[in-house]
Amino acid sequence: MRTIKFYQEQAQKNVDKLITVVEMQYNALSSVTFTYAGKITNVLTIKSNHDKLSYMAYGNAHKFNALIGKKMGELIVKFEKPQKTTTMAKAVTEKTVVNAKTKAMAAKKATAKFTQKAMNKAVKTAEELSS
Repeated sequence: MRTIKFYQEQAQKNVDKLITVVEMQYNALSSVTFTYAGKITNVLTIKSNHDKLSYMAYGNAHKFNALIGKKMGELIVKFEKPQKTTTMAKAVTEKTVVNAKTKAMAAKKATAKFTQKAMNKAVKTAEELSS
């Protein structure tokens, strides 16, 4: 069963992807705009300042998203009890024990069958030697 924390983390990842996509599209658009403007006039300093500011803006958007994610995670933990590691370990252990018991029973049956065949063969060989 998925928890609220799982959905919150998925939302954070989606927001981060969205910020990245918007950033890439904006940079592509501004690049084209500055290319056309550069044909008319010298805009290199304006473009470099613009690029620095846009880099800072999108960097801050990513940091803000991370901060919101962290705070939401802390809030969710207060209301939703996280599944304890011991609980998960117990479930895995129980499943492993059941599998081990099943395999042990199968091995025991196979060993008993093999032992019975070996005993029958030994008895048969002993009877042939004594006759």
